[in-house]
Amino acid sequence: MNKQNNILIKTFLMGLLPLLGGTEAVMTAVFLALICIIISLITRTVYLSGKKYLSAKSLWLFLIVIGLSLTNIFYELLPKVLPFTAEYVNFYFLLAGVTPIVFAGCRKIGNFRFMQLELNFLLIMFVTSTLREFLGQGTFLGWQLIETKLLPFITGSIGAFIILGSLGITLELGIIKTNILSSNSEEKKGGTVSE
Repeated sequence: MNKQNNILIKTFLMGLLPLLGGTEAVMTAVFLALICIIISLITRTVYLSGKKYLSAKSLWLFLIVIGLSLTNIFYELLPKVLPFTAEYVNFYFLLAGVTPIVFAGCRKIGNFRFMQLELNFLLIMFVTSTLREFLGQGTFLGWQLIETKLLPFITGSIGAFIILGSLGITLELGIIKTNILSSNSEEKKGGTVSE
């Protein structure tokens, strides 16, 4: 698979834990994604400033400690400082510190790719949670849109896997179609199309 085209799939896999546990409702998902992005920015800054002083092994251990520490700090402080956030902070919040998305941008990746990865994560969290909330509860951002719960099991862990799998397949098919279309276009421009 083309490295340029599979950034969404990578984002998908690297953020799997928050995607499974934090996407039952849109506000929880967006909140968790934003916190992961903030923690990612901090760990990237630490990595870039500390990589010359630490060995590769000790640096990764250091980053995991930072990730876990930051998520614990956010977990404890946010509900106290911003009481409205209490309903969005769950145990998946604590585990976000060891999620690969937090460390993904630390090595061999430019600032643009790093931000692209983080924004893709936010987008995937938003889409997954929107589908899970609407199909499972008939709501969007807590507003009741339809009375019928179309697929109530979608709010459970099995629903998270179904939505993620469906999104992954859709993304993969879209990437394949884009590659086919671009190769056909290049062949036509080069005059190598066989008649």
